Amino acid sequence: MPDGLTRRLRGDGPLAEALRTARRGAAKAEALARYRSLAVAMDLVVASVPRHPKRSHPTPPRSAPMTIAAFSTYPLHTRRGGGQLRGWYLTEALGRLVGGRPEGGLVEVVSLTTDPNAAGTHRLGDHVVEHCVLIDEAQAQREASLRLMALDVSITDIAAGLMWNGIAGFTERAIEVLDRSRVAIAIQPYLIDAIRTLADGIPIVYDSHNDEVALKATILPGSHAGARWLSAWVDNFERRATEHASLVTATTETDLAGLARRARLTAPAEVVGNGVDTDDVEFVTGTERTTRRQMLDPRFGLTPQRPVALFVGSGHLPNIEAGRAIVEIARGVPGVDFLLAGDHSTRLGVAHLPDNVRALGPVNEDVLELLLTASTLALNPMGAGSGSNLKLFTYLAAGLPVVSTPVGSRGIDIDEAGIIAVPLDRFAEGIHTALDPHEAADRAQAGRRYVELHCDWRVLGDRFASLVADVAEGRLPMTINTTTPATAVRRTVFVEVTNTLAVNYITGFQRHTREMLGRLMRSDGPVRYVPVVWCTECATFRHLSEGELEAFRHFVARSEPPRSRLAQLADPLPDPLKSAGRALIRTKPARAARDELARRRRIKGHPAAHAALRIDAWPEDSWLFDLEAAWHNTPHRQDLLPWLHARGVRTAVLVADVMPYLFHDWFDAGQIRLFTGFMDAHLRYSEKFIVISECSRSDLLKVASDRGITRELDTPLITMGANFTRAAEGLDRPAEAPEGRYILSVATVEPRKNHDLLIRAFDALRDEIADLSVVFVGKAGWMTDDLQARMRSHRDHGGRLRWLDKVDDDLLNALFRNAYLAVQPAFYEGYGTPVIEALGNGVPTLSSNGGSLPEAGGEYAEYFDPTDLNALVDLIRRHYTDTAHHETMRSALADYTPPTWEQGANGIARAFSVD
Repeated sequence: MPDGLTRRLRGDGPLAEALRTARRGAAKAEALARYRSLAVAMDLVVASVPRHPKRSHPTPPRSAPMTIAAFSTYPLHTRRGGGQLRGWYLTEALGRLVGGRPEGGLVEVVSLTTDPNAAGTHRLGDHVVEHCVLIDEAQAQREASLRLMALDVSITDIAAGLMWNGIAGFTERAIEVLDRSRVAIAIQPYLIDAIRTLADGIPIVYDSHNDEVALKATILPGSHAGARWLSAWVDNFERRATEHASLVTATTETDLAGLARRARLTAPAEVVGNGVDTDDVEFVTGTERTTRRQMLDPRFGLTPQRPVALFVGSGHLPNIEAGRAIVEIARGVPGVDFLLAGDHSTRLGVAHLPDNVRALGPVNEDVLELLLTASTLALNPMGAGSGSNLKLFTYLAAGLPVVSTPVGSRGIDIDEAGIIAVPLDRFAEGIHTALDPHEAADRAQAGRRYVELHCDWRVLGDRFASLVADVAEGRLPMTINTTTPATAVRRTVFVEVTNTLAVNYITGFQRHTREMLGRLMRSDGPVRYVPVVWCTECATFRHLSEGELEAFRHFVARSEPPRSRLAQLADPLPDPLKSAGRALIRTKPARAARDELARRRRIKGHPAAHAALRIDAWPEDSWLFDLEAAWHNTPHRQDLLPWLHARGVRTAVLVADVMPYLFHDWFDAGQIRLFTGFMDAHLRYSEKFIVISECSRSDLLKVASDRGITRELDTPLITMGANFTRAAEGLDRPAEAPEGRYILSVATVEPRKNHDLLIRAFDALRDEIADLSVVFVGKAGWMTDDLQARMRSHRDHGGRLRWLDKVDDDLLNALFRNAYLAVQPAFYEGYGTPVIEALGNGVPTLSSNGGSLPEAGGEYAEYFDPTDLNALVDLIRRHYTDTAHHETMRSALADYTPPTWEQGANGIARAFSVD
């Protein structure tokens, strides 16, 4: 056959496809053989290190100081990179935690280093030490062998995870630290096997830092056989760390979702983002930044008056690629100077930089501070990576307007932080937007405010430490029990949290919404729970942004907003004019005008990102569950529920109580109107009425009957939780506590709480019992002006009778620990959390028998009629004069176990798992 014909038949004739298939098969077989050959060789390197036998963890006694172990493949004390900074600040917070405990404690970090100067034991704080083990020559040779068969990139962390038992001195030090620890923290996943082998059974917290599989994919390409072998091990480490942890923390919701997709995530999981030490970063904006900008010109040879765009990045590949992207962007933006600082700028591989680009290389702290406080804007054009970006928080803290890719701003609420997030092909446009002088100052203020509220390392660290303490003390469950009955169905339950996010405090409804929905969102059962908010401009519900999810999971009180300009202008006016002005702005035309102005402001500021978050189509078998105090929400339920019903969305409600129906004297007309409309709509349209006590169930059924409801209501009963921290033994008596043996009463000052009865009981006994005093804890509520005046004018106010209306958790714990007796005199409660808190803290408790309070206290509390002063006086007198009785009631509380939020979440899960 002629050669030309043969070539034609092989190229596009009948032989072509068969030949291509054969070639693909041969290439695949060759690649597989190469992979197997390399894998065998790499396995042999790992097998050269003997395995260590598994050891059981000897649980330290509860009375021993709390020791927390942490394991890292890099040293923390040098604080150079992102992971080191995160590890430093989180362990510093753990040190504050153990240092504040009565029994004391220590955080011990076991880390690895290739630098002889970094090896040894270092004190990182008053209660934190780091044992930095030097990677010996033998381990370095083994790592080099693996690297030669893969790619010439750093794999110290992977090699340590594979061959930790071969590192001289590591195993011995690890055993020593683990044996005295109550909990171990895996900083990244690589040393998970070491922890599990050397201390089998110790509770583990996996702080993932990044989605390691996604991160390593940027430096270990799948086209290389050795790199694929290493990537498979990274995946194994990450799976094992996720599946064997008692708690998993990640820096973003995206990373948490990635872990859940690849591994069996059964443990509680929390987002603890990255942050910045706002005290260490100077905030500069306006004319001061413009003045400092002039200092850059002579130092770096810049063009005077030109804006300066800054990028700071390490030598990791994603940063190098970001630097290269900036070089190309700079060619199209000649009116801006670009400064590239950090190791990445020495590895760009660009032959000729544009005239408006300066590659500065590594810079010291003084130069970095100058760059942060003198540049005009900051860039973050990351195309890949994982975790949240530490440098972005530093930019925001310094007051730099930021232009970032969506990948670079992952884990951040870009609207709240004022970040301009655009794809790379629109970066020039984003830079011009950031340079708008009218917006730059606002963006700077928004960025600084955002990091102070959400990203300060001290706040993040204290939250992380609290989670670790829960694990160490056995307060976190392995998972929510969502066992599926035979009749279970798959459905989506949307839970509105508009009110919970809007209010700047946590009371009963906000607490139970955050606690139970947070747990339900992590459950792996047949029902998916999704938090949503109503968006007036979208005219529908929408999903939460990253920032809103963070705010929902972790409450941080916002600073009070500034007073309006109108209020400030009214300050010098006489009171009659002020009153007239207030009456004027309450008129219907004035309210309408004010509402219209607010509507226009909302429309103008409506974030474009809401388009991707809005819910335009409801999944099959969707529910809306009113878990929060939604009678305050708009649209009102009498309008919303029929709208949802017409779209096939089913509805349910949690009924804590129906007091506005039953006790009109305790509520004003507006509250009664809102609640009545809310419940009437649910009684007409809703299918599930989840109740929190037998009392609330009975009252609901009575109200339903009175409102003419004849259908049978589905009223599953759940318990509410009380996962508060039991006050530690030996807490000092707070200065706010009065002298003597004091009664503690915790409740908002409102009519139904019946504070008056306890005041009268105190008055009846104050002369008879010389060391009797009383402390009221609770904010001022409604319709109690006379009672508040009486408390403040009481002859013992500030002495033997005290009202504390602003109390944080630490003070409340100290008040509980030093209280002699707790009294709950309320006329009615739908549940009774104050009773549970007092009993859980070991305080003998007297409670009224109003509403569900006997259900809350059970056999552990003593009860009285809330209208019977003499009954309360007799009970108090007995505790103060009969020491044996008092100690008997206190001793009985050693067996008391308060209900948990997990039990409440399980109850909701069961209710929604069946029709």
